[in-house]
Amino acid sequence: MRKILKTIKILLARGLFHSGLWAVFARRRLGDQAVVLTYHRVIDEQRRPRPDSNPGIIVSADTFDMQMRALRDHLNPVSLADFHAHVEHGKPLPPKSCLVTFDDGWLDNYEVAFPILQKYKIPAVVFIPLDYIDNNIMFWQEEMLMWLTTLLSAGDADSLQRLASLLNKHESAASITIHDIRAHVVAMKDSSDDVITEALQSLRQELGKNGEPAHYNRYLNWQQVKEMRTAGIDFASHALSHRILCRMSDERCREELQQSRTLLEQQLGEPVRAIAYPNGDHDERVMRKTREAGYTLAFATTSGLYSQADEPLSIPRMNVHENNSRDKALFLCATINLL
Repeated sequence: MRKILKTIKILLARGLFHSGLWAVFARRRLGDQAVVLTYHRVIDEQRRPRPDSNPGIIVSADTFDMQMRALRDHLNPVSLADFHAHVEHGKPLPPKSCLVTFDDGWLDNYEVAFPILQKYKIPAVVFIPLDYIDNNIMFWQEEMLMWLTTLLSAGDADSLQRLASLLNKHESAASITIHDIRAHVVAMKDSSDDVITEALQSLRQELGKNGEPAHYNRYLNWQQVKEMRTAGIDFASHALSHRILCRMSDERCREELQQSRTLLEQQLGEPVRAIAYPNGDHDERVMRKTREAGYTLAFATTSGLYSQADEPLSIPRMNVHENNSRDKALFLCATINLL
């Protein structure tokens, strides 16, 4: 049923696009609004193994190339500076404006996305969590999925039984799939930082005696950041630890916001006034702390188009991943919140 519904959506999108109706909707919806697109990972599977990330944050290199060409041909990609001037000072944006953003600062942003952005002359901004730049640590989600997948890949009875115990699926060890592991990692998002840290430490001690398995869960280093910045790619804050700000004490939240901005300004040699909230989570307290830390733009993960009536510290964005954007017409419809 899901495949049938997706096929219907694709056919509707193609009909809208090729009939010219998409262009009509785009002019109307993006006349006084702008779309902000959220990317995370862009993977060339011919060069690298598939990473330990949720499929909901991945697009393939070929799909990303198609999308950037579509943005160039049918929308008006703008820079962070242009978007900032519009939000803060009311400077008009061109019709059908689009801002391309990346969260997390993955290495593939440099290796795969950056050349494609240059190819089509698309401006973009990358929000980076400062603790991970030039560092070999991983986000907890990727690390947990990596270790649990190691047990699944081993395939022997003991490994599967241990995996079943960790996932609380004692009665069905032989039938566990990668989908079960991903569901477990997603469910862990509701756990406290202490519970997540303890679970990771246990997995490292039990499974990491011979080192980490080969993986592609790395982040940018400062040399790559500065090369991209020199070429016109903007960088802004994604806090320090990528942990959820709403769960932090006032003091720690303030530290995450202020220190990440200060460190990034020191590295770039220019003011930093924008942030994307880790996981998109924010509330009135976090917004107040964000303003006090000197930010004038803050990006969320709430889906929607941006208008000047919106709160500048809670800017909506449209998340892009492979499964919802592989088709050009469907992608373009998604950019204007259609279908």
